[in-house]
Amino acid sequence: MANTLLQLNDDLQLVECRTDVRIVLSLPGRFVLASRRDMIGERKEFSCRIVNMSCHTVALATPVTGDIGERVIVHIEHFGRLEGPIPRQFEGGFLMQVMASRQERVELAAK
Repeated sequence: MANTLLQLNDDLQLVECRTDVRIVLSLPGRFVLASRRDMIGERKEFSCRIVNMSCHTVALATPVTGDIGERVIVHIEHFGRLEGPIPRQFEGGFLMQVMASRQERVELAAK
């Protein structure tokens, strides 16, 4: 997929550089952050909602966020367990990069 150029006015333009297909959805999920533990040392589990997804990244809406680079494990209904680091935060959630083999990405895209 080629970059998409959107000319907003004479001085401003926007270039969309994503090369993967993202789907917009609203699925319940749950996740754990590598740094969050309860009083007995178990990982704390948080609820989330998956708002968009590709085979490379997942956007989670949640009131609890981790630090940039922190490892996340998320369980998503119909998609199973995915894990990876947080490359970006946004208001009300964060983006998670999916760490997976090429075959796992193909299987994820097929779902």
